[in-house]
Amino acid sequence: MCAKRNLHCPLYISAFAVLALIFALSLREPLFEVSYSPVLYDRNGKLLGAQVAPDGQWRFNDGGNVNKKFALALVEAEDHRFRYHLGVDLLAIARATYQNIRAGRVVSGGSTITMQTIRLARSSGTNSRSRTILDKCVEAVLAIRLELGKSKDAILGLYAANAPFGANVVGLQAAAWRWFGRSSEELSWAEAATLAVLPNSPGLIHPGRNRDVLRNKRDALLRKLCSRGYFDEETLNLSLVEKLPGEPLPLPRLASHLLSSLVTQAGQFAESAGRRIDDASSPSGGTAAYGVTIDRDIQERAVAIMNRASQRFAENGIMNGACLIINTRTGETAAYVGNTGTPHAGDVDIVMSRRSSGSLLKPFLYAAMLDSGDILPSSLVSDIPTRVGSYSPENMSRTYLGAVPADEALARSLNVPAARSLRVYGVDRFARLLR
Repeated sequence: MCAKRNLHCPLYISAFAVLALIFALSLREPLFEVSYSPVLYDRNGKLLGAQVAPDGQWRFNDGGNVNKKFALALVEAEDHRFRYHLGVDLLAIARATYQNIRAGRVVSGGSTITMQTIRLARSSGTNSRSRTILDKCVEAVLAIRLELGKSKDAILGLYAANAPFGANVVGLQAAAWRWFGRSSEELSWAEAATLAVLPNSPGLIHPGRNRDVLRNKRDALLRKLCSRGYFDEETLNLSLVEKLPGEPLPLPRLASHLLSSLVTQAGQFAESAGRRIDDASSPSGGTAAYGVTIDRDIQERAVAIMNRASQRFAENGIMNGACLIINTRTGETAAYVGNTGTPHAGDVDIVMSRRSSGSLLKPFLYAAMLDSGDILPSSLVSDIPTRVGSYSPENMSRTYLGAVPADEALARSLNVPAARSLRVYGVDRFARLLR
């Protein structure tokens, strides 16, 4: 008998080793293989704009940062022993089993936040979420494996970044912007509680129905949080009167042309594991080939000024405009307005568009002649038929004004006065200045 036992021992050890290896390798890395929205932040981490992910979802890769209020609300709503179990809560499973048997149907679930994270990862990229006993067992095993490999905060981050929040909104950060118009770090208790009850019932966010159900769930969670001592009665009363979110809100579009340009520069960025576009990161995860130095405050003011100017100039048929503001001390870009909010080719990034070299050089020639004293802004320059060797410059309008003030000739980008002024200033002299 001893000999037989000794003979079987290596088999048991080998089988155990194989099972241990399978268990260790049971989770893929990264856990979620999904596409993310390209998101542009300013130099101080303020949101400038974002694009929808290739799969049509608003999904931010926010690095697993979880708002403290949301984390507390989520744990109280879904898994109040989250901090103490190892991925599976046997007490919750026993309670759910008893309630389901007693009711004769499924009225309660025993899944932990960790198990729900695993279910989200397994169903990412598909619309089906299997709920069979076998799937529950697989989720339980993988949840234990996840708990052994990551901290509780990291698991909360994975869940918060990939949970559904209604419509085509996935993840806490995207939900905060789409439903409340602000960063998740700025959520109130009522807003955090609203988002905490959504992942298991994302359809409740529909603005045309389920309002009472959503409000009751939110208010019940707020009262529970208050009873736990997370905030006082006054905060509870103020939170209970906060309105529920309505239609999804548009995300900021303060630098949409710059965002599009950076996404294009990044190549396959939108189809890969997306990252923030800012000073510190790039699609490859290394040092960024470009640094976004935009200041949101300056950007907002520049956009407002350009839109006001666009409305004024539109009366003269000028429908587009762009603005690039550079810090002259550092050379950094402080604001980038690729075009005004016009319906006329408004998607064209004028900052990056190619221009006629002649029109581009006219301001330099004008400034050089002011500096040399050859002209004054009010000096009259000739706008008449002209021939320079075999070349006859013409204005875009194919007309001539005769005599026109120098500043007006520049503002109208007239070609004939520019060609005549260049002859006065000197071609070689101007070329040396440009160099």
